[in-house]
Amino acid sequence: MFYKPGEGSLKVITALVVATLALVQSAFSQSKDGAYYCVVEMTAGLAFDEASKKWSAAALRVDQKFVLRMKYGGSRIEEGKQVSDYDITITDASTDFDRPCSSNQEMVTIHHDDGGFRCGTITEDFVVNIKTLRFLRIYPLGYVSGQDNNDNTPSVSGGTCTTID
Repeated sequence: MFYKPGEGSLKVITALVVATLALVQSAFSQSKDGAYYCVVEMTAGLAFDEASKKWSAAALRVDQKFVLRMKYGGSRIEEGKQVSDYDITITDASTDFDRPCSSNQEMVTIHHDDGGFRCGTITEDFVVNIKTLRFLRIYPLGYVSGQDNNDNTPSVSGGTCTTID
């Protein structure tokens, strides 16, 4: 379609804008809810050594599993990139208790180009990438409370997830 400036150029620009918005809207509508079964494969943290009465680095038990659920809340453009917002919950294996995982008590924003996000529960932080299906689970409590025992030790766990929905 050829046109001369001034001859219906407003109609052409309007048509291009409408077509672009339709493409963007269809890309947004492809986002959906999701669920992932995640398994911790390694954990390291701090442990208190009773003999030396000192804290040191330690490899910790690896038996954590959880389900990460994502409820789609909409998409938008942020800083020129497509992002989607999600309500996220974490449910530890063998429990029915869903813990909200949010970003500053708001929905979590996921950038479509890399698939990564961060969220936090009351006691843990999560760094997840839904494209690589890898995660870090960070438990930052314990050591700073001043109790010198292994009842509550900080740790960082890493593992992988599989799609279940």
